[in-house]
Amino acid sequence: MRQLESVNKNTYNCFQFLVATSAKFYDCDYRLTMLELWGFLYEKEANETIGDRLKLYWNYKTDRRKQLLNKHGLTFDITSANAFDTAELICDKPSNSLIAVYIDSFVCPWIPFYQKIHRPHALFLTDKVSENFVYLDQYSESSENNEIAVEFVKNHATSKIIFKPIEIRKYNVGDLLLENLTNWKKYGFSHYETFISDMKDALDLSKEIVDDPLASKLIMFIKNLAEDRINFIECIDFIEEISYIGLKTIKKCLIDIASRYEKLRAYIIKCAYSGRGHKIEIISNELDNIYSQEKKIYEEIHSILK
Repeated sequence: MRQLESVNKNTYNCFQFLVATSAKFYDCDYRLTMLELWGFLYEKEANETIGDRLKLYWNYKTDRRKQLLNKHGLTFDITSANAFDTAELICDKPSNSLIAVYIDSFVCPWIPFYQKIHRPHALFLTDKVSENFVYLDQYSESSENNEIAVEFVKNHATSKIIFKPIEIRKYNVGDLLLENLTNWKKYGFSHYETFISDMKDALDLSKEIVDDPLASKLIMFIKNLAEDRINFIECIDFIEEISYIGLKTIKKCLIDIASRYEKLRAYIIKCAYSGRGHKIEIISNELDNIYSQEKKIYEEIHSILK
């Protein structure tokens, strides 16, 4: 079997790294999966801080993610840790499949969230050498000689993921886009509006950033939102290729949104460290512009589906 080679961008999350790397291994595409990134969720009643209320649109939507990936001829299955023998993970894996596990980032010394925040982190297990697994993930320095103890995986793995090729599923990209448009119209923009309102009227940096900014959910999610918009461009590129429709306006909006989120994130961190407080007009300007650009993307996609 050929060697597994990393496919990574600094904007990928761990699952996107798994998907892109698996797609290269099986010589198929994956970019339609990035369609899951276009949306917005904010649970007003969830918790006390804005960071607790802010959610990533794709969180816990495994069925939608699988549906999109299946269109490219690739699928995955997730199994709870109590349903498999950790020591036999490599030996028992199905033929022509790739195996990965989820482990809490809080206990992984090689990643930035170590001892800072509890967040599921996924990585490939590619081989077993004595009492160690050879692993590959987005924070690996190379494709070789990254090892973790079998006992570590046994103690900390919460689930396993098996990637495998399947027959390409037929689809209509217009129907898939329409699902996103429907969701935006139903609740996406109202969630955005509530988030913006809270950021303008209820932002308390002493609650949002207690110590290390990396441990702040607000800071983490704003970074993720910027990355999601950049990664969504991959899906737009794919749609351009199969439909022969130019979508430069959408890509320009996505780049601008990502840039504004990064500026907002940097500004909030600076304010937290300086202790001087934040200016509402600066936050309002960035968020109002972001919202306007999201509306423009919605209208552009709506126009091509007419």
